[in-house]
Amino acid sequence: MYKVSLIIPIYNVAQFIETSLLSALHQSFDSIEYVLIDDCGTDNSMEVVQEVITNHPRRKDVFIYRHEYNQGLSAARNTGMSRATGKYIFFMDSDDEITPDCIESHYNAIKRSDADFTVGFVKLLGTTSKHIINNDFGVLSGRSILLAFLQGQFIETAWNKLYLKSFLLENSLSFELGLLHEDILWGVKISSLASVVIAVPKETYLYKVRSSSITTEKCSVKRLKSYVYIIEQLLLICNMDAGNEVERKLFSDYILRLQFTLALLLQISELSYSDRKKLYIQIVSLNPQKSGKYAFALKLPYCLFVSLFNLPYRIYKHLK
Repeated sequence: MYKVSLIIPIYNVAQFIETSLLSALHQSFDSIEYVLIDDCGTDNSMEVVQEVITNHPRRKDVFIYRHEYNQGLSAARNTGMSRATGKYIFFMDSDDEITPDCIESHYNAIKRSDADFTVGFVKLLGTTSKHIINNDFGVLSGRSILLAFLQGQFIETAWNKLYLKSFLLENSLSFELGLLHEDILWGVKISSLASVVIAVPKETYLYKVRSSSITTEKCSVKRLKSYVYIIEQLLLICNMDAGNEVERKLFSDYILRLQFTLALLLQISELSYSDRKKLYIQIVSLNPQKSGKYAFALKLPYCLFVSLFNLPYRIYKHLK
């Protein structure tokens, strides 16, 4: 049995998959099974994969599972989890890279701490703006994990974390199908359910922001609706699980930041002005706040919000 299952969903990444896959195959850690999910792309990504693994020394450790039709990232990750045989699971996107000692560093950390998952540092490539803060928080336990997450001490992404598979299975953790930015819900759920988390204070993941990625492209209606759904789900979680006033305030502030982000995304959306205004009113009504800079901004009438934030946000997106 393998110690680690490294899951890589693959969909239309022919330009990047060779570099990405080789970084995974060239790990210093020995006991890894590579669970590749063919999500039925329209390019030659899987042909490139076959070329890479055909004569590679670790080819026998590579297992490819093919969906019958394209189902999306969440479904591919869920398939990977269901097929994984390792004691630990690591997710990686097929257009990013990991450092040669990535898995070894995470494995050593999780073994010495008996943690439910690890959090590694991330090196951001392809952007001039900073979105990721690497924080060496050491070891966290109990509700301090969720509080640290809500305060931005580690990011919500599924990748660059090594998970104890039994932790995921016992808590029935999976990714919601058909959702964009699904990692936000994932991050909240794992943070609220974990008993122990440890930081890996070194850059182990190279996250590449590309002009065609979901984080930079023009905002689709599906993306907006996904954000609204996520905010609604987080409000339910907050109302059910927030244990005290401090935790509830942090949770509410976290949701408020997402509301503000969504309001900004409206500025680069496909919607008409009138439809953007309607959605803005809906966004504001989801989680009304009395204080704070984000609350102040979201109290503005939509026309005033646009006049203040439209141009700066568009300039910011252009400079990225």
